[in-house]
Amino acid sequence: MMVNTFWRGDTTKVILLQFLVANSLLQSVTGDAAACNTKSAIPEVKIFSSPPDRTQPIGAAINLTCEALPRDKDVLFPRRRVKYIQWYDPHGRPVGVKCQNSRLAKKLKCLLILKNLIVENFGNYTCEAENDYPGYCRRKSIEILPKGKTQIIPNTNKFGQENLSPPETTKAPHLLFPEVVENPKNQSALIGSNVTFNCTAMGLPTPAISWMKNNNSYAVTSNMRARVVSDNKNNHSQLIITEVKIEDGGKYQCVASNSAGERTSSAAFLYIKEL
Repeated sequence: MMVNTFWRGDTTKVILLQFLVANSLLQSVTGDAAACNTKSAIPEVKIFSSPPDRTQPIGAAINLTCEALPRDKDVLFPRRRVKYIQWYDPHGRPVGVKCQNSRLAKKLKCLLILKNLIVENFGNYTCEAENDYPGYCRRKSIEILPKGKTQIIPNTNKFGQENLSPPETTKAPHLLFPEVVENPKNQSALIGSNVTFNCTAMGLPTPAISWMKNNNSYAVTSNMRARVVSDNKNNHSQLIITEVKIEDGGKYQCVASNSAGERTSSAAFLYIKEL
């Protein structure tokens, strides 16, 4: 009788241990993603790719942009606006920058830049957008496919989110025309303050980014108070103007160029306000 009691107790421990191990493995695979629910008051999510063709050759580059916003009937409730966007790679691991919406703006965008694609980079990329209520999030995924005869092991989508079907493919280009994926924005500044314009571009080869004022690049390079900070890893450039003066006002644009061509951003205007 004692033996049977011991056996039943030992079996219970084994079953409990198996449950804990399985639960731990599930959490390690899905991470924070396991917290998402299917409540109605969750953000709407859209994903865009640049270039639009999501079937790419080895070594190519592609940008993924996730855009999230509350439903129309949720806009008036600040806590239902998007708090953050997080990208996950085909293995369910967080990738890129977690984009925060500190001011709870109505719309939030998050850019994921994929450069020099290798076999392991292909698969489903998942965008997760959550509002200010913990667990009130929505996920959507986009599949990046290899072009040509490259074979990969399909990545199982661990999240169960909505998928975007792969597009029809065309012949892979050797060059990708530059495209500005983050345009500089209008700025207002007091005399003596500092301003920063941002620009992000993509292409193959990686485009160089330069700046111009009123369609004249010399107006920027000759300004001793203007400097350009480049982040080559993310194809990002900043134009920083310190101690702005009245003559700094005008139209600013970034120009992305590579051997395939050149692309100019939309115009951003700097308005100078006097004290």
